[in-house]
Amino acid sequence: MKFLFYSFVFLLMNLQIKIGHAQELTAQKVLVTEAKIQGGSFELHRYEGDGVENLSSSSGLGFAVAGGSLKEIFTKLWPDYEFKVSRKFDKNSYTLRINYTTALDKSILDQIWNLLGQHKDFSATISSVSLSGNCLKVISSQKLERHVYIPKNGVIKKDESNRSHIHLDGYDLVSLANKFNQYGQLGRFYLDEDKNKGSYSFRLKAQTLDTLRESLEPYGLSFQSCTKTIVSYELK
Repeated sequence: MKFLFYSFVFLLMNLQIKIGHAQELTAQKVLVTEAKIQGGSFELHRYEGDGVENLSSSSGLGFAVAGGSLKEIFTKLWPDYEFKVSRKFDKNSYTLRINYTTALDKSILDQIWNLLGQHKDFSATISSVSLSGNCLKVISSQKLERHVYIPKNGVIKKDESNRSHIHLDGYDLVSLANKFNQYGQLGRFYLDEDKNKGSYSFRLKAQTLDTLRESLEPYGLSFQSCTKTIVSYELK
């Protein structure tokens, strides 16, 4: 009986070790394309096979890295534009690394997009599209200034939002509008220009447009329906 017991324990331990090793396996990272651009360079990788994929995003002085689907990657890095990506690319995850010496602006995006269009796997186009959404606006600068963020313990910016509430510290109004765009139930938001140029703390309810409008009132903010013509990037 003892022999059977110890044999069972031995087999169980080996099984756990094998499972642990399997969990540590990473998906194969394959280079799709890389190129130098004016003001920097970029690399696009695709993950293939079973295993863990490193889809984290990070940025620093002169570089930015984003992971996920192609649409998620470009939306994270350039939230002011519209991206339409064919579903055939959804079966894989990607990571994009950009090194730049100027700014991560539209000119960088345009160069990357045009180079993707020259790749055998992609057909990339750039056009303009009119989209309906909501325009965020300041209705009381006095109320807004009551919520200026003063950094605490060296924290310049913080996001503790969840699916129904938005908790932000150190965010300007452009970043706030972009944050709204991450909530599907709110639709698309726009802000033409952040004339305040300040950083604020926000505690908002994001369940519906009505709850958002109500919670914006103490900040001297509101929004109204509008139509904007924006640049649309399509990949198929």
